[in-house]
Amino acid sequence: MGSSDLVAPTRLADPVAVARARIAQGDAAWARRADGYTGGLAAAGPAAAAVAAYEQAIQLDAGSLEAYWKLQRALWFQGEYATAEGDRRKRIYDRGRRVSERALDLLARGAGGRKRLDAMQAPAIARALAGREHAAQVYLGAAAHWGLWAQASGAFATVRQGALAKVRDYTLASLALDPRWHDGAGWRLLGRLYTRTPRVPLLSGWIDRERGMTALRRGLAINPAEPTNRLFLAEAILDEHPHDREALALLEGLLAVAPRQEWLVEDTTVREQAAALLHRSKAEVRR
Repeated sequence: MGSSDLVAPTRLADPVAVARARIAQGDAAWARRADGYTGGLAAAGPAAAAVAAYEQAIQLDAGSLEAYWKLQRALWFQGEYATAEGDRRKRIYDRGRRVSERALDLLARGAGGRKRLDAMQAPAIARALAGREHAAQVYLGAAAHWGLWAQASGAFATVRQGALAKVRDYTLASLALDPRWHDGAGWRLLGRLYTRTPRVPLLSGWIDRERGMTALRRGLAINPAEPTNRLFLAEAILDEHPHDREALALLEGLLAVAPRQEWLVEDTTVREQAAALLHRSKAEVRR
């Protein structure tokens, strides 16, 4: 027996540990997403790097819900803020909803399967998934991507896929799991759904504007300083009550605060929308 026969075989790297490293790489790219931000569009590189890192993490550890929800978030940013071309944005949202469905399949494995989980009402989902870290984030990411995909795909595809009901049901599940997540993001999304979606028989006959207003106010109560909480509520109020003082005060307060550095792209976009809305409203008052 030669000495080479005594050498221990090379130990393969632990896939889960490597997946954790990939998530850390994705997080670092996510933190750089505002690099090169100009003209309302973020540079493509950091978002693409985050997406690639989280996808690699899932390939290494298919059970990582953390990698899944962070991939959902990175795809959302990539479509909303780092992509100008409409067809490409639609493809990103389609990818996001497919990633979301795989993540929900993963969650369902510990709750009796996907068919059983989908049949549950939101409170039952929260009980079935109690203690499952990242479940609320996965559900909210799924709601967001289905909503964005519906906006980009038109009424026929939306009806055929049941997209609006999915947005509603997934958002309600997220709220049942964690109503305070990301400064009331679930309430923002639910409120937006109910106040901006037309009520159409067979498509969205369940739309209830008052329920939407209640949701938006609950989001604002969780964090009154969150810019999108302010914008969405102000916009919903002004839709029915132009020149409303509460709505104008919400917009003015939003514009009085500088964008948060960790949310520079998102906050700057919200400020631009708020400024345009405030300008239109004040111009109408002067007529």
